[in-house]
Amino acid sequence: MVALLCMVSSCSKNEEGISTSLEQIHLEVADMSSIQTRAQLFDNYDDLISQGNFTLDAYLKNNGNNFIDNAWVYYFLPDDAVVGEWRFRDVVNQGNLINFYWPNYTNLDFVAYLPRELSKTACESVSDISYTAANGVNFTATMPAVINDRTEEERIAENAKQELVYACRLDQGKEAGSVKLRFVHPFATIRFRLHQSHRDLQINSITLYNVNISGEFSSGQDTFEPYLSNNLGQDYLTYSNWIGTESGSIKINLDKVVPDDINYQSQIGGPYLVIPQILNDSNRTINLSVNYTWNGETVESAQYPIATASVPAWQPGKKYTYTLDLGDNKEEILFKTIVEEWEKGEEDGYENNYEVQ
Repeated sequence: MVALLCMVSSCSKNEEGISTSLEQIHLEVADMSSIQTRAQLFDNYDDLISQGNFTLDAYLKNNGNNFIDNAWVYYFLPDDAVVGEWRFRDVVNQGNLINFYWPNYTNLDFVAYLPRELSKTACESVSDISYTAANGVNFTATMPAVINDRTEEERIAENAKQELVYACRLDQGKEAGSVKLRFVHPFATIRFRLHQSHRDLQINSITLYNVNISGEFSSGQDTFEPYLSNNLGQDYLTYSNWIGTESGSIKINLDKVVPDDINYQSQIGGPYLVIPQILNDSNRTINLSVNYTWNGETVESAQYPIATASVPAWQPGKKYTYTLDLGDNKEEILFKTIVEEWEKGEEDGYENNYEVQ
């Protein structure tokens, strides 16, 4: 592969890209398995490499103008190398590598995101990713109102959709040399498992009511720890990074039969991305209901609130598993919530019991 060195790339809009020292911008990416945000679908460094590329922008610190605009970064592994590196790739002539150089007189703010094509995310729509020094990363997202997970073909199609993750520079005060990026998860994920149920029961769908299905994200409230040799830094994202603009329902179509399609303790569906939010506030309470068929009778369960004192909100970078117990006597539905905490492998379980009306 031919490396094309350019002092000012087509992506660079400012002659400050010409540095008298010609100091090249090098990129590093932190291993996601060693950081604390834990969510599907990108879990570790290999997941990032397997995607092959992400988008990176850089902004001049002194005026906020684009210095690098919509650059294509990909993992380059030479034929004779064991370890690759992240390099800028020419968007037009994709066989070429290009270089960017640090500007004179000002440092840069960096932001990157994955997937490069936002239309491939699990969201119904995502606006372009923007950045300002005052507000940080900003975008709006709308989640699908209906998710089809009934057949294997539909499940494959759902899994082909990608999670949106973004990265800012860890070493915020740095003005030259290597840039270390760390990707984080602005969304939460939810899954459903089956504890027990009637044999030959078919779960038709699971519906969440009063959910924020669209919202605006801003990383302006993030706090950063400086990057040191043994410190990867941390973004402290919470549901408060999101402003909900519209509430609605999310219906997950399943049509799974017990035990042919679902064994006890197995995952019913998911993971599904959701906008982080408070589950029970003064204006709305997020409820869950299950539509199922047994012995020729279709039943729509009552709506049950899913918020608990221990799990009051969906937070970014966490995954929540709701275990549904449909009971042999149909007199009780048990919801057990398992939250995978910030540290990998650490779990807490919580239970609520509700009488079926």
